[in-house]
Amino acid sequence: MTKQVESWLEPVKKDPEAFAWFRKQVEDKKEVLEALLEDLAYTKAIHRYYAKRKSKERFVSNAKTRKYALDEILLRDQIKDFKGIDPIHFLAYGEVFFQKNQEARHSNLVLTAYVREAIGRITDVLHRGDAVFLRGHLGTGKTELAYEAMEVFSFEVHLDQVLWPLLDKAQEEDYREIYQRAYDQVQGESLPSPYFISGNKDIRASDLFIEKSLKLKGALEGKSIQKAYGELEALREELGKSQGEKEVVNQLYSMKYGNFGTEVIDLPKEVYLAIKEGRPLIIDELNAIPMEHLIALNDLLQKKPGESVYITGIGQVLIKRGFGLIATGNISTESIFYEGTEDLNPAFSSRFISLEYDYLPQSIDDRFAKMEDPGKNQLYQVLISLLTGQDGRLYLPGGLKSMEELYRLAQLAKTTQLIFSNRWYDNGDMDVELREGVMSLRHLVRILEEWAFGEKIDLSMALYQGFISSNHNDDDVNLLLELAANYGFFKSSDGWTVKRRGVGEPAPLKEELRSRPYHYLPLDLEEVAREDFLALLFGPLPQWEEVPEELASVYQGQGVDPVEFLDFKNRLQDLEENTSLVERLGDRDQDEV
Repeated sequence: MTKQVESWLEPVKKDPEAFAWFRKQVEDKKEVLEALLEDLAYTKAIHRYYAKRKSKERFVSNAKTRKYALDEILLRDQIKDFKGIDPIHFLAYGEVFFQKNQEARHSNLVLTAYVREAIGRITDVLHRGDAVFLRGHLGTGKTELAYEAMEVFSFEVHLDQVLWPLLDKAQEEDYREIYQRAYDQVQGESLPSPYFISGNKDIRASDLFIEKSLKLKGALEGKSIQKAYGELEALREELGKSQGEKEVVNQLYSMKYGNFGTEVIDLPKEVYLAIKEGRPLIIDELNAIPMEHLIALNDLLQKKPGESVYITGIGQVLIKRGFGLIATGNISTESIFYEGTEDLNPAFSSRFISLEYDYLPQSIDDRFAKMEDPGKNQLYQVLISLLTGQDGRLYLPGGLKSMEELYRLAQLAKTTQLIFSNRWYDNGDMDVELREGVMSLRHLVRILEEWAFGEKIDLSMALYQGFISSNHNDDDVNLLLELAANYGFFKSSDGWTVKRRGVGEPAPLKEELRSRPYHYLPLDLEEVAREDFLALLFGPLPQWEEVPEELASVYQGQGVDPVEFLDFKNRLQDLEENTSLVERLGDRDQDEV
C-alpha cells in the first residue's frame, strides 16, 4: 500500500487552474535552461575550433578564443544562478538536472556538481593532449569517473572531426546551424569504448605495447586434413606412374606439409592499439605496475596526438587524434598503505597532470530539517538518485522518515571517509582511526540493496549486515558501531545494545548487540513528492520576490507561500528529530551507567 506525502506545493496543487499555470511556467523555464546548456556546449566546441584547428601553436590566445572563453564563463554563471530566481526556476532546474543524472548514470556514478566539475577538468586536460593521473582513496569512484570522462572526451573529439572541416568552409554566422547538424549526426553514432588495462605486479613493458609470441608454422598451411589428402591423391595420379615415383611424391609432400615449425610474431597490445587507432585508454591501478616497466611509457607521455612516438621493435608510430590516457591510483599516506602498490618515480609522475578525486561533499553537522545548504550534500543526492525509479518517482517506507534516516546514513558514511583519509578533526575523547572500515559508495550501494526499501529489515540492520559485520578489524567494528549509534542507528528502544569499547577489545557478535530477538514490521511505502525531494537535494528553495498574480489568490486563501510552507514542514521534522535526539542521548547515558 502506498500513499503520497503532502508537499510544499500542496496549496497550489489544490487549485487546478493555479497548478496548471504553475506547471506551464516550470516547463517553459526548463526549455530556457536546456537552451542555456546547449549554448554552453556550442560555445565550448567553437572555442576548441579556434584554439586547436586555427592555430598550429601549442598555446594560443586571441580575440576569438577570448570571446568564446568569456561567453562560457557567463553561461556557467547564468546556469548556476538559475535556480535561485524563484520557486518556478528552482523546480525547473531540479527537474532538468535530476533527469540528466538519472539518464547519464554509469554504474553507480551520479553526475553531481562535484562529478561534473571533475569531468570538465579531465576532458580539458585530455583535449590539450596531456595524460591524467586520477588519484584518490579506495571507493571514491575513480574508475567509473574515468569511463564517464572518456565517453565525454570521445564524443567531443568525434564531433570536432565532423565539425571542423565544415566550419572551415562556412561563415561564422552559420556556425550554430552547422554545429547542430554535426551534433545530431554524432549523437546517433556508436563510439568505440576505451581500451582498458587492469594494473598488477605481473604486467611487463611488453604487455603494454607489443608482445612477442610463437606461432605454429607449416601445419598443412591452414588446409584441412581432407583437402591435403585430396591434393596428394591428385598429385599421385598426375605424376606417379611407378611405385618409386609415388614415393618421391609422398616425400616431397611430407616435406612441405608434414613438418611443424614455429615463427615469432608480434601481438599488438592495448597501449599500441589505442595510439594507432586513436582511441582512449584507461590504465587502472597504475601504481600496482612495477616502476621499471612503467618507464616504457615515458616517450608517449611527452608526446601529443599528431606527433610520433617511438615504440621498441616497431619504430616511429603516429599518435592518432582521439587518443587520450587516464591512469588511476590510490593515495598512500603514513597510516594508509595499499598492499601491492608502490610510489611512482617523481620523474615519471611529473609527466602526468595529477588530479585528486576525493569522496563526494557532504555535511556531517547539519540536521535534516536545518540544512544550511542542501545542494552541498552530494553524497545524499547520490543515495536518493539510486533509490529513484527511472520514471522519476520516489517511494520510501514512511516517506520523509526514511529521507531523514538516509540523510544520517550519508553523514555517517562521510564521517568514516574523513577519519579514514586523516581529515577528521574532533574535540571529543573518541579514539578515531579506521584502518579498513571506510564506508565508500560501493558499500552504501550494498547497504541499500540489503535494505531493499525496508521490505524485511530496517536501515540499522541493513547497515550492520551490509557493511559493519563484513569488516575484519575489531577496532574498526567497535568504532563504526559507536559512530552509527551517535547518528541515531542501533537505538536501545529497537532492542540494540551498543557500548563503547576500548582499543584492542574484541568486537561484539550480533547476538551480543541484541537485548531481544529482532522483530520488524515494514512501514507502508509513501511517495515523496518530487518537489519535496528536489528541495532537499538542490536547495535552499528561494523565496518569491513578488508572488505572481496567478498564485496570489491561492496564497491569500492559504495564508502561506511555498517557502513558509516548507519551513513549517521542516519545523515539524525538527521536532521529530529533537525527540529522536533525546532518545539517543538517553541510550548513551544508559550505556555509560
